[in-house]
Amino acid sequence: TIKRYHYSEWLDCRRITVQELYDLILEIKSSARSEYPLWIHCRAGMGRTGTLATALILLEEIRSGRIEEETLADGLSHLIL
Repeated sequence: TIKRYHYSEWLDCRRITVQELYDLILEIKSSARSEYPLWIHCRAGMGRTGTLATALILLEEIRSGRIEEETLADGLSHLIL
């Protein structure tokens, strides 16, 4: 089963707000199923894929308690380096 989600509000070389990113993550998480892999891509390859993937992982790390407010900067650095 493949479910495609097309998010057209995040334009090339542009940013979205933190709230828009969070809402997008919640929508993805609500429709994703753990037994299937999640594939992310953007058409232009200008950073949206990496931003979304990092945000998804970061949210999971925060919710699981592996990253806390005091360790957020170090945790984020660890994710992207």
